[in-house]
Amino acid sequence: MKKLNNHINNKEALSFLRQELSHYRWYSNLLPVLAAVIQVALSVILMILPKIVLDAVQTEVKSCDFIRNIMLVGAAFTALTLANMFFHNEITKISQTFLYRKLNTLWEKKMLSMNFESLFSGKGKLKIEKARQLISSPNWGIVDFLSKEGAVLEAVLGLFVYSLMVGKLHVWMLLFLCVLFLVELFIGLKIEKKKQDYKEEKARADRRINYMAYGTKGIKEAKDIRIYAMIPMLREITNMVVQKKCKVESDIQKWQLFHLLITATMILIRDSVGYLFLLYLFLHTQMTVGEFAMYFTTISGIGIWLTKIADSFSEYKKVSGYVSDFYEFMELPEDEKKTEEYKFQAPISFEFQNVHYSYHILDGEKEQIIPVIKGLNLSVKAGEKIAIVGVNGAGKSTLIKLLCGMLTPDEGVIWANGKDISRIQKRTYYSNFSAVFQNSKFLPVSIAENIIVKKSSDFQQVVSAELPLFEEEKKMWNVLRNVGLEEKVKSLPNKEKTCLVKNVTGGVELSGGEEQRLLLARALYKDAPVLVLDEPTAALDPISENEIYQKYHDLTRGKTSFFVSHRLASTRFCDRIIFLENGRITEMGTHKELMKKNGTYADMFRVQSKYYAKEMGDSVDEEK
Repeated sequence: MKKLNNHINNKEALSFLRQELSHYRWYSNLLPVLAAVIQVALSVILMILPKIVLDAVQTEVKSCDFIRNIMLVGAAFTALTLANMFFHNEITKISQTFLYRKLNTLWEKKMLSMNFESLFSGKGKLKIEKARQLISSPNWGIVDFLSKEGAVLEAVLGLFVYSLMVGKLHVWMLLFLCVLFLVELFIGLKIEKKKQDYKEEKARADRRINYMAYGTKGIKEAKDIRIYAMIPMLREITNMVVQKKCKVESDIQKWQLFHLLITATMILIRDSVGYLFLLYLFLHTQMTVGEFAMYFTTISGIGIWLTKIADSFSEYKKVSGYVSDFYEFMELPEDEKKTEEYKFQAPISFEFQNVHYSYHILDGEKEQIIPVIKGLNLSVKAGEKIAIVGVNGAGKSTLIKLLCGMLTPDEGVIWANGKDISRIQKRTYYSNFSAVFQNSKFLPVSIAENIIVKKSSDFQQVVSAELPLFEEEKKMWNVLRNVGLEEKVKSLPNKEKTCLVKNVTGGVELSGGEEQRLLLARALYKDAPVLVLDEPTAALDPISENEIYQKYHDLTRGKTSFFVSHRLASTRFCDRIIFLENGRITEMGTHKELMKKNGTYADMFRVQSKYYAKEMGDSVDEEK
């Protein structure tokens, strides 16, 4: 059944690629056929030419007839050679300009439209990495599809034509050569299957190497690497990762060497028997010198075609495997596009009904299932301010991702204003959220573009100092003022047009606290009916943090808001506190209610309060 499914998937993948090719140039799929026919025709001419010359000498053909025949053959050969060059050049051009560019574009579009759950799952990451590798070079991978397909057609057609000629010589010789071919083809396909088994292991090794190469070269990483003297450790890890990849490559090369030895042995047997048989016929029959030369070339040629057909099938199977891998990536789930869009009336209420969710972690070949959210039930009123707290790993961030529709529950339903969110178009649903997530990043563009999330050419700008500020800019400066970044941005040489990349001329790198303020500014600028803040003040100093808390009611007025934090003091600004423990809600209520319950929340709050009280006491003593 698995083999049948693989065959069906491979057939669908090849159909997908051929369809993309035909959209680019209607004749794209005909090029390998035409190139194969012309190449075989050239081989036949080269095979017949010695016979014409030798028979002419042996039978003393007239000079004018001989020259005419040679000129006709030469003209045909020249025309076919030019056509062959044209078609092969066209195949190369389409492979370079279409397959490489088009597939890269498809990969990038897929990455942007892919379902978030698929994007960070173990299987999804592996498929993404394999697909990325297959289109990373204009000289290797899927771009070889047309040339490898042409090689298969050429080998099959060449073998067929040469087999007819050998069969005319003697049928037993043809059967002998076919048996050797089938043996070589069978072994070649088995070896190729062994090599294909290393694909996923190779993709994992490449992903580790890429992570080591690109995940340790940033400015932030450079600080830790130097302070903690990480270079020996990183070198050791890198060596280990490289050794694993080298082992995979070495195993593949061993199978390749074994294949070459088998092929060499088959060629030796085939040519020895064929030439001895041809010599016997020449000595004991009326075979002419021209015929001997032609059949000599034919037997040698059929050996070459047999080798080519085994190699080309093996290579074509490998390339078609690449196409299947890319197609599997393209078939990863996307955010569903519903024909009917649903517009929410703000503010929005939410309800979680028996929601379960588990992460699927890929551990080598095995998939490990880790339950995170377990039978969660929660009702949130429209306009309510909810705080979500708990220890690390309790499921807070996962709960937020479920709320935002980025993850789909394994069981249960999430309702928004009485509507099942799984039935709502993702893009429409996302538009209802402004969020500051943990580890959020900025785009390498200007401050204004990061806040407004539009290209500078798309939003209005100030023409001169005398003109009033436009609405978008007013709103941008207002949110920057609210988060305490107005003075900082105005102090920069290029102000709001400053690029957030330090190695760009005029660019700047913000501090951790400033980055969090800017992320908050982006969320406030969007002004969506639901505000989600996941540890939004973790990098802020206490004074700045307190300023944000004091403005929290104003910032969330008329919105349903969710505030995730480890600092329990911040939860006092919310209407209700949800305490998560092992994926379940264990305590719920206002700050006063939870303190009266004297549960885990109260214990954690006292521990944190004691720490802050001691810190404040030390500060007072120092001042005295």
